Amino acid sequence: MLTPSAVEGLTVSVDYFDISLEGRIDNVDENLALSSCLETGDPFFCSLINRGAGGTLWANQTGFVVATDVNTGELSTKGFDVLANYGFNVGDMGFVEVDYVATFLDELEEVPLPDSGPNDIYDCAGFYGGPCGAPNPEYRHKLRATWETPWELAVSATWRRYGEVDVAQSSSQPGFERCLLARERDLLRSRLLRSVRHLSVERSRHGDRGREQSVRQRSAAELDCWHCAR
Repeated sequence: MLTPSAVEGLTVSVDYFDISLEGRIDNVDENLALSSCLETGDPFFCSLINRGAGGTLWANQTGFVVATDVNTGELSTKGFDVLANYGFNVGDMGFVEVDYVATFLDELEEVPLPDSGPNDIYDCAGFYGGPCGAPNPEYRHKLRATWETPWELAVSATWRRYGEVDVAQSSSQPGFERCLLARERDLLRSRLLRSVRHLSVERSRHGDRGREQSVRQRSAAELDCWHCAR
């Protein structure tokens, strides 16, 4: 804590924090469950996925991903907290006090699961959405000024500021890309399934077997091209 003699009434403190929480209780992110099930076939992750009518997860309310609380990985955060207080007299007009509280967030890193590899880890400092959820600005503050008037009346004003954040999809971090890619792949799979199901109905109506086979082949080719493009 600093109380500089050159500025009477000023107090400043700076605190560094470095906090890690292992084995935290949280739910498995839906994108992580999808990517892990698709890549490993692990029954734990696949059991969380419940497809609705037609095999879809997102097109209607019948499909869902279980998100109950379990022991997951690790969450760590680093940064600085700054607190300042300054009070001074304004002659016969009373007393003014200013309080400033700010957080400089350097890191908000998440290891989704105990056995997660380096490509699964992501840092949410400065991002929101996707696996990060609510905005996590690298800077934010609250500044409050109070004027204690000579008329037994106090007037206060508060200014809150949150630094800018980017959507997680804009980051090149491997952990973000892996989670978001799983959702895109599943959306594409749902669209292809709906296309094939629609053609099956047409075949039952018109007996056009050749047309269904052609579209099935085209859907498979589109999926292969999409994977190549990724």
